[in-house]
Amino acid sequence: MDMTNVVKQLNEISSAVMYATEGVDLDDVLKRIAEVSRNLVQCKYAALGIPDAKDGLEHFKVAGISDTDAAKIDHLPHGHGLIRAPMRERKIIRLERMQDDERSVGFPENHPPMKSLLGVPIQMGDQLFGVLYLCDRVDGKPFTDEDQQLIETIAGYAALTI
Repeated sequence: MDMTNVVKQLNEISSAVMYATEGVDLDDVLKRIAEVSRNLVQCKYAALGIPDAKDGLEHFKVAGISDTDAAKIDHLPHGHGLIRAPMRERKIIRLERMQDDERSVGFPENHPPMKSLLGVPIQMGDQLFGVLYLCDRVDGKPFTDEDQQLIETIAGYAALTI
């Protein structure tokens, strides 16, 4: 185990958590958590979804898409398919090709193309607070065990924050 790398990652996580918790309101905090998650694993897109009481999504904050491009997307996710899977199953989902998964239901009009997915529930015990969704590493490679561990750590802090 490379202790220099471990210390570097812990410092990155610590800085990221401090940045996220300094948000001015819940929407800002959720967006910041998505941003820091995206930056930690160097992926193109990240989102944080908060479930509602009806098995859908109350909040869905994105990082990696400009506000202008996000406004062009036909609608925010409703909480079906792969978006719902980590909420319902309460387990991590890691896919190299989302389109090959039977739970994939496609994207709305004007949604950027996405290939790989890392979905990590944000929970404490049995209480689900949300899910972090990350898509498409910048280098084009699949998500790694290290990526997953970093996002699981952020998800633990996010549960405390939310």
